[in-house]
Amino acid sequence: MHLLKAGIDYPYSIAKINGIEIGEVEALLEELMRMGLVEKKGSSSIKRSDDAFKRSHEVHKHHTYYGLTRLGEITIREVKKRALLCAEKIRYSRLGKDIERGSFLMPSEKEELKKMGILYESNGSFGLTVFGEMVRWYIKEGDENN
Repeated sequence: MHLLKAGIDYPYSIAKINGIEIGEVEALLEELMRMGLVEKKGSSSIKRSDDAFKRSHEVHKHHTYYGLTRLGEITIREVKKRALLCAEKIRYSRLGKDIERGSFLMPSEKEELKKMGILYESNGSFGLTVFGEMVRWYIKEGDENN
């Protein structure tokens, strides 16, 4: 999502803006590159039109920049569309309210959320998947700011 908004960016900036450890960002970028969703972007300078978070008009490149591939752009659009559809489907139900609050009360609800890819179970504990976090965001915010 960050690279979709930024256009291109480098690991330290991604980590700082999103509050994630830089090592985790670097590992995620490597994994996304192996999947063909992200690629290194190269040139000697970066323009503000390339990196939406740049403050100056043009700067010389001092980092390794990454951006979405065409497959990455298509994938993130599809995931966002599916998350929005799931959110719309359950927003006003008890299930949607439980997701928004972060509480999951009924075993049947847990199973339904697992089938939708919103919830995962590990060692008897439940948590939201990354997709589930997107659905929860859409339940709270809607789609006007996506």
